[in-house]
Amino acid sequence: MIVWVVRFWVDKDKKAEYERSGKAKEGQNHILAAQGFREMRGYRNWVDDHVQIEYEFESYEAWAKYMQDPKTMELMEKTKSMVHGITTELLGPGLVTPEPIRPKR
Repeated sequence: MIVWVVRFWVDKDKKAEYERSGKAKEGQNHILAAQGFREMRGYRNWVDDHVQIEYEFESYEAWAKYMQDPKTMELMEKTKSMVHGITTELLGPGLVTPEPIRPKR
């Protein structure tokens, strides 16, 4: 399992465009079709326009294939035109807790 974490701030003058783009689901539909994609979660800061998105892939190879896709690159360029302060991390399984720990119900 690989988790790709992307963080950024939405430009104040591009907020409406960013929201329209997200609601159009072009990026979501693209990643849903990616081989090896498992899950995407989006978060935002309660007090400003800071966003964090986490993408989970089955393997590093699946993530790399997604990143090399021309459509992925096109969507990333579109997003970059609406945001600033982009940071990313690529995470693998933890040494102590490689699998999720969940409460028993």
